[in-house]
Amino acid sequence: MTPNSVLVAVADDDTRASYATALRHGGYVALEARNVSEALGLITWHRPAAVISGRMPVVGGSELLQCLRQHPLTAEIPVILVTTDPHPDCWAAPSMRPGP
Repeated sequence: MTPNSVLVAVADDDTRASYATALRHGGYVALEARNVSEALGLITWHRPAAVISGRMPVVGGSELLQCLRQHPLTAEIPVILVTTDPHPDCWAAPSMRPGP
């Protein structure tokens, strides 16, 4: 695991850069991915302490979360799903719904 590292997996360049810059100013190592393929590669190589994921083409943040939860080496990595969609599909599965 790369201590103090956070992967920002967001398709939009400006949004991803904004999150990464804020993390770096906070003293974190910010890794950046534009899509799920890049994200999985970085997660496998660096094993970040956390992942921030938003909408991405083809496969989105909720699918990335499901993929991570299926593997013992990545199942415990905290994931924050970020969306501006008032009805995000990522809340479809009961295990991904926000708590009370």
